[in-house]
Formats: sequence, structure tokens, C-alpha cells
Amino acid sequence: LKGPHWSADWHVSVREKKSGKMIAFVSALPKHFSVRSIDVYCSEVNFLCIDKNYRSQRLAPLLIQEITRRLKLSSQCQAAFYTSGTALPGIL
Repeated sequence: LKGPHWSADWHVSVREKKSGKMIAFVSALPKHFSVRSIDVYCSEVNFLCIDKNYRSQRLAPLLIQEITRRLKLSSQCQAAFYTSGTALPGIL
């Protein structure tokens, strides 16, 4: 979670109000690419985790929206990309 050039602002967590238990977390890391000799600075959202009991409450879109908002506030980020660690059904 603390790769090269990481920022503490790019680590977002959600906690329960009563117990203080962390129920969701998302993080991002900056990435640098060259596309047809053009330098592109973007970020990779590389870790999203939500407690099993809260997955039905649509926290994932909210976390993605918040991390995207924070990435847009940083001047070095042009875009964000997301990866999935699970195989999608029907895709080889």
C-alpha cells in the first residue's frame, strides 16, 4: 500500500460510528506511462476491501467516487484506472 510516491490522502477508510471498526478501505498509487512518446501520469486503484456484512449497502461506488475526487484534487494525476483480482464470468 505504500509504493513509490504514495500519498496518505490516497488511503480512504470508512469506520463504524459506535465501535470504530473499519468496514471499508480503498487505496491508490501513482503510475507513469509513455503512450506513443507522450508521458501520462495516472493512478491505479489497487486495493478495495469491504466487510462482508456491509457489501449490500453500495459502499464500493461511494469509495470509488471519493478516491476519484481526491485523485482529481492532486495536480499530478490525469486519470485513474482500476483492476480486478477476480475472474469475470464469461470472459476467458
